[in-house]
Parts: sequence; C-alpha cells; structure tokens
Amino acid sequence: MSDPKLSIIIPCYNCTKTLPEAVDSCYNQGFSGEDFEVIMVDDGSTDGSAELIKKLAEQHDNIHPYFHEVNRGGGSARNTAVAHARSEVIFCLDSDDLLPPDTLSKMYSYLKEKNCDGVAFNFSKKFNGADPSNIHHVDEFPYAGEKIPFESLTDNSGNSCPLDVVFMYTKKAFDRAGGYPTDHGFDTQGFAWRFLAAGLIAYTCPGATYLHRVNFSRSYYIRESDNGLINFNWQKILLEHSNLLSDETINFVRTFDCSDFTRNLFSKLKNRDNIFKNNYRELLGTERVIKNKEATGEARPINRHSLRGLYLRARSRLRKIRIYGIAVFIYLKAVETLNSFLNHLNKMTGKTVPVLLYHRVASLSHDPTMLSINPDTFEEHIKYINRRYSPIPLTELIKRIDSKILKGDEICVTFDDGYRDNLTNALPILEKYSTPATIFITTYRLGQKSAFDLEKSYRTGEGATFLSETEIEKLSKHPLIEIGAHTHTHPRLSELPSGDQREEIETSKLILEKITKEKITHFAYPFGQKKDFTGQTLEIVRELGFLSAYENTDRLGTAKSNRYSFPRINIREISAKKLAEKIIGKY
Repeated sequence: MSDPKLSIIIPCYNCTKTLPEAVDSCYNQGFSGEDFEVIMVDDGSTDGSAELIKKLAEQHDNIHPYFHEVNRGGGSARNTAVAHARSEVIFCLDSDDLLPPDTLSKMYSYLKEKNCDGVAFNFSKKFNGADPSNIHHVDEFPYAGEKIPFESLTDNSGNSCPLDVVFMYTKKAFDRAGGYPTDHGFDTQGFAWRFLAAGLIAYTCPGATYLHRVNFSRSYYIRESDNGLINFNWQKILLEHSNLLSDETINFVRTFDCSDFTRNLFSKLKNRDNIFKNNYRELLGTERVIKNKEATGEARPINRHSLRGLYLRARSRLRKIRIYGIAVFIYLKAVETLNSFLNHLNKMTGKTVPVLLYHRVASLSHDPTMLSINPDTFEEHIKYINRRYSPIPLTELIKRIDSKILKGDEICVTFDDGYRDNLTNALPILEKYSTPATIFITTYRLGQKSAFDLEKSYRTGEGATFLSETEIEKLSKHPLIEIGAHTHTHPRLSELPSGDQREEIETSKLILEKITKEKITHFAYPFGQKKDFTGQTLEIVRELGFLSAYENTDRLGTAKSNRYSFPRINIREISAKKLAEKIIGKY
C-alpha cells in the first residue's frame, strides 16, 4: 500500500460538539480517499471525545486514532500525530475549525510548485459559533505569493506572521524545526519561530482561506490569559532562540516581570530597536538553545498569587514610584493645566458635558491606590451635581448628541472596574437622589478579591472585591444602572496586537451580555489615557457594535467629541467645592 500524499492531523480535547464538522470538511479537499489520511490524537479528553474518535475511525478507513491517557497539551498531541503520519506533507487542523472546499489541494499544489518547506493561509475568516456563514470578521495575512520573511515574527505594523496559525509543511521541515514545543501553551506560535529560525522556506498561498470558529468556547488565548501565562509563554519562546537575539534583548526578556499581566512582553519587545544580533541572518538554521538550561532557567514562572509573586510585583511598582515620582508629578501638573485651559475653551465655544469617573466608594483607613472616595463625600458630590446639573445615562447622552439637542446642563456618572462597593455603598446614594450611573466591568475576576489590592497594605477587610455574576445581573435590572464593558483582564490595549485587543474587548462584552441578557453598548478603555489605546482600538470598538467608548483624560466632553474616545474627569477624594472647581476648570 503506497503512502498518502497528505496527512491531516487533528489534536483533540473535549471537542465532541465541533469535531464531526471539522472531519467532514477534510473530505471535500480535492483528494481521493487513498491520497490522504486523517490522524486524530485525543489528549486525555473528559467529555466523550475519545469514543467519538473511535466511531469516526470506524466510518472512514483512512482515519487513524491515537490516545493520550492524560492531558499533555496541544504541542504534545500535534507531535504524536506527526510521528504516526505516513505522508511527507502535513497539515494540522484544529478540532473546532473548518476548511473551505478544495483548500488543501490548492495549498498542496502550491507547495509543490514553489518546492518549499511550508505554505500558509492568505485569509482567516472568523465565524460566529455554529454558523460558518455568520462571518464575524476576516484577517488578511501578508506576503501573498511571496516568501514569508523571518522578520515577520516581530512585525510591529499591525500584521501577524502568517505562520502564527496552522499551516501546511513537510515532514522533513517538521523534523528540522524540532516539532512543536511542549513546555507552554503557545505551541503554534512557538512552532512558527522554530520553523523560520531553522532557515526553512514558506510562502503565503494566494487566496487560501481558513475558517476559524470564534465565540463558541473559551479560546486557548483566554485560558492562558486567565492563568497569567501570556508573558511566560513568550519568554520561553524568545529565550529558546537567544542565539539570534541581541544581548540587550536577552537581558530585557530575562528581566521582564512576567507576573505583571497588565504589560505584554511580546508587544513591548516589538517596540524595541535592535531585537536581533547584527549577523542574525547568518545564524538562521543553526542550533537553537532549546536545551540550554542556563538560557531558560531564568524564565521560570512564579505564580502571581503566591507570596513570592506578590512580593516581586509590589517591589517592582515601589521601585517605579521612587524613580518616576517627581517626573509623574510634574507631568500631571502640566496635564492638569492644559486640561483646565481646554475646559475653559470648550465652555466659551459651546455646550459641554462632564462625564465623571469614579472607582470605589468605601471608607478606608489607607488608600494607596487613590481609587476610593468616602461614602459621605460621594453623597456630597451627588447632592451637588443634582443641584447644578441634570444627571442622565450615557445612552441618553448619545441620543441627545445625535439629535443635536444638548441643553448644556447634562452630567453623567460612571464607575470603572466593577467593585462590589458600587452596589453596597454607591447604589443607595444614587437611589436616594435618583441619579443614573454606568458601571464599566472587567470580567476576569468576577466575585473575587482584586489582585491589585492584594499587593497593597490595606488593613484586613479593606481590600476590594469585584462584583459577582449575580450582583451584576441584579444591577442590570435596576432602572438607574447601565452596565458597560471594560475588557476581560484590564490590559493596556495599545500594547496588544489587534487580534488580542479584539478578543479582550469582545470577551468582556459577551460575558456581560450572557449575565445581563441585554446588549452591552458602552465601553471604557483600561487606564484611559491617550497612550493606552490606538486608532485601531477605536475601530475595533466601533466594529463590535458599541455606541460609545470613554477615556480618562480629565476633560469635558462636547457635542463634537469623538463618541469612541469621549473624555471623562477622574474623581478622587475631594470636597464638593473642589469637584465644582474641577468641572469648571479652576481646580
């Protein structure tokens, strides 16, 4: 029996709902049954996937199943599949994705035409849930008809490397690259680095399209993010290739505080100069340092909730405060002066709308984050704004701006992050004065203690706790409260690739819509300064169907303000008199 032309490998883990459809798509790729095989590896599933794989193998002679007794990770499952492949050409299909008809025969022909080591997709169509025709958006990969350069791995122009997702490659190339990494959760990105660092040649196949399922289950990216592993994964990938990196880059990667999930190691790296050695091109294809213990030993992850992890993060932040304290003070004073001038200018040239930004409402003996306001002070604020202004919800604000009927006495109240004291302490005061408000919620730690507060020196019982799903549902039904999205893990969005930005924003939106059973139409940028988001971020927010989005720049909004970067005024523990002065630009 001759070997098949193509081996399609499918790593499987708890995929009973999507695997049959993925397998079906393999049988309309322009190959006869003898010309290809399907190798499925169950990676210790707990949902009946193993039994399903056996049934599929009984239905198709060219399906070959293999089983891991325990879960060993995606990289290990892919490596097991390739080890059993009889073809010299491999394609890896994720068990929840699909292939348009004749895609693989087109890519196979292109691989033979170019006589290369690998062929990548030109387009990735993201489809919603169970309906392949419901296209969420389309990502276009660069280098159509061209060789994919090694430098695409660190492209900082907004393009992703075409090899960062699944692609077709030869078995010889797989062996030369060393297979998929098995010591972290970014096995596809890690394999892309190994492939190009090995000096292997890949092209983007013009028109080749992959169907990528989204909004169906927790993606690997969200799982890794929830477990605090994003930076650790990139650290392992990068240090594996330290033979190509400059000394400055190696030092940067090794010393990066991977436990700080608000910063993205890889995004920071791509913004640096001289990432690679001067002669890195000559080194492509030379031996990696994957087995060099000295190179990888310094990248051991520290659990961010362990005492050691909390100590390291607290020490890092205190060091930054000492070094940059004076500079930050001067900067803030300059910004305050500029915003005061701009607020006066807005007052002189048109109707303005103050949108106030609060975080916590609680009585604390010590507030190192300066995010809290005492309930008595908050009540004085609410009394004042009801005397001087007409508080309205954000949805009403956008309606009035669209209808060009701003009166000039509007004001809006918002809260960021979604702390439990917004319900227990703020809501009774809002109810007392019939004042509407919007609560922008970060969805990563619902009902849990704030990891940020654990790093500070609050007294017992003073640390912040986030709203639970039940409490969010209760608030969403309250006539005075609107719920808004604030990303999933509260990252600095400007430091993330566009795909990761979209996933952070959309995950938050979908989780909140599931809890509230209502559309979430307003969004607030984490941190909220101009440097914390980009024009691309604004476009993503618009594409996801939000009506408005809010920054934190201590300025008054106007009818002409961009609704996707509408300014807000950050309010801390100040008197009602100081609040009045801050709003009119004298504070």
